Amino acid sequence: MIDNNKKQTKPEFVLISACNGIDCINDSDNTQELIDKLRYNEFNFKQVTGCYNNIKELSFYVTIGDGSWSRETDLKKLLEYAKFYNQESILYVDSDRQAKLIFTTGETVSIGTFKQVPKDFALQHIAYTHDLEHNGYYITTKTPIKG
Repeated sequence: MIDNNKKQTKPEFVLISACNGIDCINDSDNTQELIDKLRYNEFNFKQVTGCYNNIKELSFYVTIGDGSWSRETDLKKLLEYAKFYNQESILYVDSDRQAKLIFTTGETVSIGTFKQVPKDFALQHIAYTHDLEHNGYYITTKTPIKG
């Protein structure tokens, strides 16, 4: 018998970029290198478009804790990648959709709930994610609106 009252858990994930400058959409060398690293370490991932501090960048939605390593090991590895590509942080979203920025300095800042919103609403914010596969737009509840 199937228990329909059991809460389905959503995958935990990280959003990460290899963007290293102003022209982040066309930074193909770093992006390909990050893809190779993610594949080598057998991460499940897909490409998304991110906007962070008003800068668009190719990013990756990387599920964590679903492979042969633990969530902690996955986070550690992805944070190493972020440091390598001179990123300030990675965005970590837990199974309850609570989002945190994990900075390469070790600091962690909770930034609210990661949720889907209409495109026009997302584009008003300084940070958002566009899931190219499903054409969905996402923000966190504490994301500032552009000034």
